[in-house]
Amino acid sequence: MPSNKKNLLNFYRFLLMFLLIGIIFYFENEFNPNSSDKGDLNINLFSDSNIINFSGYRWYIRDTGGEKEGPGPNYFINDNKSVWVDENGYLHLKIRKINGTWYCAEIFSEKSFGYGIYSFEMESGFEDLDINIVVGLFVYLDDNNEIDIEFSRWGQKNSDNAQFVVQPYYHFGNLHRFNIDQKEQDSIHKFQWCQNYIKFWSIWSEDSSIIQEWAYLGSDIPESSTEKVHINLWLIDGLAPSNNAETEVIIKKFEFKNNSCENPVIIFLIFYWYVIIILVGISIIILLLILKRQKIHKKISDNTI
Repeated sequence: MPSNKKNLLNFYRFLLMFLLIGIIFYFENEFNPNSSDKGDLNINLFSDSNIINFSGYRWYIRDTGGEKEGPGPNYFINDNKSVWVDENGYLHLKIRKINGTWYCAEIFSEKSFGYGIYSFEMESGFEDLDINIVVGLFVYLDDNNEIDIEFSRWGQKNSDNAQFVVQPYYHFGNLHRFNIDQKEQDSIHKFQWCQNYIKFWSIWSEDSSIIQEWAYLGSDIPESSTEKVHINLWLIDGLAPSNNAETEVIIKKFEFKNNSCENPVIIFLIFYWYVIIILVGISIIILLLILKRQKIHKKISDNTI
């Protein structure tokens, strides 16, 4: 019997170790070193020719004046073949090769919106971009006060193509990676920015089914200030697209809504219910194994007697 008890104890230790390894593996995958370090965004504004109207708001077109700047760094250009709004009111951003040089595209809002829900509707096609290209939908004050939704494989062919980020991205728990399949269907990507939490979610436009959702309750939530909304299309490390092709993405709509924020504890329970269910399931399995082992030991003991 003492030998059986020792074996049972070792079995429980193995299960606990397996569970801990699984938890560590999960959180390590949440941390990704290839995130969106923008660098200081030195924005050059020249005149009203840098302004466009999109989704009922005024936006500046970024132009770096022939100099490379972050993110990347890259050249950003104010050009109606790189940034434009079509007859449907959709925003087009395009990476272009001009006289042998690659130019990226970015706009940022004239207005600061503050706390609330930020929503971006994307036309299908961005899900399978070249591995060296990034689409950014974000609120930015500086590199430590930034909330991102980004689409990129970060130079890795088999990597996930999307992420939610609260900067600095390298702080543990500030980044959530996931994959969006190309379904020939538009999608909507949102975040709700509150003082004590940020809630992210991506959904399909047609049926509103959830692609991915995540809640952040960490210590790096920005305070509302003079931050602006940015939408950009850029190249990782300023590298040319691996397919050497110009690339265009379409943002159909941007929306902002003032929204009263919920209790962060409720948000945590809503978005991490699956973690609770998994832990409960594991506990039930362990309990059943314990009961089974005890039943076997009792039967062996009775037979011995």
